[in-house]
Formats: sequence, structure tokens, C-alpha cells
Amino acid sequence: MSLVVTENISSIDEVLTEDEIVIAADRGWCKADKHVLAEKCQFFQLLFSSQHALMWKENKERKVSFDWLSIEVLVFLIKFINQPDFDIDPKLKISQVIQAAEFFNIESLRTKACDFYQDNVLQGFTRPTRDKVAQVISVLKDSDYFMLIPLKTRCVFWIGRNFSDIWYRAEYTKLPPSLKE
Repeated sequence: MSLVVTENISSIDEVLTEDEIVIAADRGWCKADKHVLAEKCQFFQLLFSSQHALMWKENKERKVSFDWLSIEVLVFLIKFINQPDFDIDPKLKISQVIQAAEFFNIESLRTKACDFYQDNVLQGFTRPTRDKVAQVISVLKDSDYFMLIPLKTRCVFWIGRNFSDIWYRAEYTKLPPSLKE
């Protein structure tokens, strides 16, 4: 059984099969097979379980909303649930991917997002540019917020290695004291 994602359906009133649900996000929605989602993701398994059957019976639209999530990240998430080796698109907001991985309790996605940060933000730069410093500071804040200790350690190491070039930059000086220690 495979997962088919229909992005940006023209109308939420579009005909759904008995097994499909609408998953709404910020600025759009898609539809997916609820059985496939439940089979591959514990969050959806619990959501569609018999404990919540009455709620789903009363939910005539068969709609789940995650308006804190962009439609791009939602579509990526659903594709990733079906195919965990799906690559992260660099255009996605990675902090939102990590937030989704945390919310839906998908450890493999959390790991993949951390690796993406490591490979695309913290590697291969000999001289820190303004954009690079801002990216690393953003990753540091995300890793602190989501308690991603190995990633936070890598950020701190990068900052330490480049400290003489960044200590005076606004991005660094605006960090909370707890992240400067």
C-alpha cells in the first residue's frame, strides 16, 4: 500500500474516498490515505484509533488541521512518512521540519534534519560571512529549543572556532547569555 499525496486540491469539498482525509496546513491542504498514514506513523495511528472513532465519525469534513505548519513542510512530511529516505529540500524551513519531527514523534526525520543542518550549514566554510553567522546562530537557537544536544555542541564548536571573526557581529551579541556560555 502506498501513499498518494494530492497537493493543493482545488476545493476542500472535493470528493474524498472513504479512506482519505484532508490535512490542512498554513496556506493550503492536501489529501492522503488515513490507513497508510496510520500504518507508517504512530501519531496518525493513535489519531485514527478506535478511541477516537467517534470523533472521526462526527467529523464530516474528515479534516485535520496543523496551521502552524507550512504546506511545503506538510507535503514533505507526508512523503517522508511514506518513504523515509526522501531527501530534505534545501528550500524548506528546517526549523519547521524539526518542529514537525518533534510533534509527530518521527526520530528518523529529526536525525535527518540535524544531519542536514550539519552538512549544509556547519561544514565547509573557512571564513564566516554575515549570512553564515546568522544561519549558525539560528541553528544554535533551534538546537537549544528542541534540545538537540549534538547539534548544539557542533554549533558551539563552530562559534568557538570562528569566535575572533564573529564576537562583534550583531547576530552573536543578541544571543541570550545562556547560549553564550
